[in-house]
Amino acid sequence: TGYTILSYHTKLRMNYAKRLIKTTSNSIDEISRMLGYTDALYFSRVFKKNFGMSPQTFRKKDNKS
Repeated sequence: TGYTILSYHTKLRMNYAKRLIKTTSNSIDEISRMLGYTDALYFSRVFKKNFGMSPQTFRKKDNKS
């Protein structure tokens, strides 16, 4: 697959996070905890690294579409 186990797992978690942000009204903090992140700030950094924008920006952008 070209991924390490950790990077593949992170990719799966981030794709699930993206789906939760789009389809639920849960807070970013709640979503980060649902995905096993104890620190929402760290979750936001990982999300931004993967998608080029923060979870909050992603949610706002998605709601405009």
